[in-house]
Order: sequence, then structure tokens, then C-alpha cells
Amino acid sequence: MPWDIVEKVAYSDDWQNDPYIRQHMHKAAYDVWRKYRQGDKVQLLFRDTMISSDGDLTDTRDYNVYVRQMDDIAGMKFHDTAAYIQPGRIGDIGCAVGSWIKLACKEEKLRESDFYGIEVSRYLYEICQQRKVNGEFDNPFVFFSKKNAVTGLVFEKHSMHTIHTSSLTHEIISYGHDGDLEKFIRNRYEELAAGGVWINRDVVGPYNKEQPVHVWLNAEDGVNDDPFRHFEERHALSAYLETLSTRARFLRFARDFRYKVPFIVEGDHFVMSLRDASEFLSRKDYTDNWQSEMHETFCYWDFNEWQDQMKAAGFQIHPASKAFTNDWIAENRWKGKVALFTKQDGELQPMEWPVTTMFLMGIKA
Repeated sequence: MPWDIVEKVAYSDDWQNDPYIRQHMHKAAYDVWRKYRQGDKVQLLFRDTMISSDGDLTDTRDYNVYVRQMDDIAGMKFHDTAAYIQPGRIGDIGCAVGSWIKLACKEEKLRESDFYGIEVSRYLYEICQQRKVNGEFDNPFVFFSKKNAVTGLVFEKHSMHTIHTSSLTHEIISYGHDGDLEKFIRNRYEELAAGGVWINRDVVGPYNKEQPVHVWLNAEDGVNDDPFRHFEERHALSAYLETLSTRARFLRFARDFRYKVPFIVEGDHFVMSLRDASEFLSRKDYTDNWQSEMHETFCYWDFNEWQDQMKAAGFQIHPASKAFTNDWIAENRWKGKVALFTKQDGELQPMEWPVTTMFLMGIKA
């Protein structure tokens, strides 16, 4: 059957010379497939294990919540990046609902630019297309494509003047395989024209992330009974998590998180690595999408490791790049609920809050 031949193409190391394929595929079809590299496209689709059958990275994310969060913080993210955008061909990979492109279209210096939004989720891609139909983008030269930027190039080599990514690279680590993030970095370098810039804003791991820290967790700001209660329905789980104390919510996190956080208890403190403490801090309040967030890791590389990987791919690091602590999160979500300490000479010493976010720009020389 034709499907048998397609599957053979998908998993063949050298489909063009495979005897089975040559025997069962009509010569005319074979010539067309070879000429237009259809076999390569089929192999890409079959081997793309990051994407679900519905075209998404995860089946547990509530996109109504996700879209609202992306729109709420789009202005802040664009403000951070606006000064570094180079006019010309501008790509936003992982564009979600096109909020960053929508703001960029309003910039006078970018009015002659072309904008390309890349989104892997079918649901978000369709929202982008509908927004375009609605006339929400001031620039008429806005185009959207549904592609996966991990498995290959999404733009032609040496064609882009600016590539933007936001809250994306940690998902490659979370849902991909070893080497996928390094491949992603190399692909972006290949796509940029000389002098082009990749602007990447995302979560980042803390410095010295393997050092042990003592963590105080508030047990008085909620209930502590049965933090492991099971719920079939996502909204019921979210409502229950909201009632838990910070201490009880950590216990649930330590069990549910993809790496099963190891810790020991010393008096009123939990002892764990700074990496694991930061993982909890980074999403302890993400109760709406708890199951999805438990699959993701925010603290894979610290900022120095990120810079090393960028340089290895050929990038020069823009001097405005930095890692920093989101002060609003520290003030509104951590203060009074969590405290970090290191032990020095047998005494506990208060720690500063770990960095949460990086703003990393790579220049292609």
C-alpha cells in the first residue's frame, strides 16, 4: 500500500537508494519525490517527537490562561527589546498570539520591515491568523507559519536581520531531547545575516546552582492537610492548590516535579540544591497550569553557561545582555513566604534572591 512506502521512507537512513522503495514506488513518483525532497519532509514530520498529534508541545496546558498571560506581559517584554531590533526581515519564533509583533508594527523605525511569526501550536497559530484577518497589525507585511524551529531552519540561511524569542528556549529543554537546544542555537546563527541579532528573553538558572541551601517555607499561609490529594479535574486541583500553605505546596511540588526533588529536613528548614529551590520559586504560584508546569524546567543553564553555548555556535554577546531578579516576583510572591540561607561556620546566613530572568542577545559577526 502507498502508506507502507511512506513509512519506509520515513525511517530509512537512505530512502533514495532503498531497494524496497525503488521496487514499489513508481518511477515517476520517485523522480518527483527526489526532485522536491519530499522524503526529507516526511522524515522531519515522522521524527518530530516534540509535537503531539494535535500539533502542540503539551496536552496539559490551558491555552486560555496561557494566552491571557502572554498578552498581559507583552508590553513589558517589548519595551525590553525595542532598542535592539534591527529593521529589515524580523522573525518572532514562538510568537504565541502575535503580541510582540503587534507592538513592533507600531514602531516608526520598523515600518518598512517584514515580520514573520513562527508558532508550533495549531491553536495559537490560528489565533494569529484570525488577528491578521481582523486587521490588528499596523504593518501589512506580517506573515505567520506553523513550524517547529527545533528540528531545522524556519528561515532561509543568512536572511534575517532580527530574530526574537521569548519564554521559548526553556520549553525546548523541557519537551525535547539531549542536544536539541544546542541545535536550536546553531539554527538561529545560520538564519541570521551578517550583523544580525538574536534577542532571547527567558527564565534562567541561578549561579552556583548546585550549592546546598536552607529554605524556610511559610506553614501559616494556608492549610497543611493532605497536600497530595488526587483530583481528576484540572480546575479542582488548581482550587485546592490555592488553599495550601507554601510549605505544603512545596511538598506537592517535590513529588510532582519531573525530577522528584530530593531534600532533607533540619528543624524548620528544608535543605536542597539552589537549583531545586529556584525551580520551586519560579512556578510555585502557577496553579492554573500545574500539571504542565511540573513537566518544565526553568533552571537548566545559568547565564554563564548560556553565554558559553552562544559563543560556541559563533555568536558574539551584546554587552547589554544580563541576568537579573524579577523584583516584582520577589516582592509579591516570595517575601514572607520563602527565605533562603547558606550555612557558614555552622551559622545560617541570609541569601539574596536568585536571578530569575535573562536578556541575552547574540550578534552574528
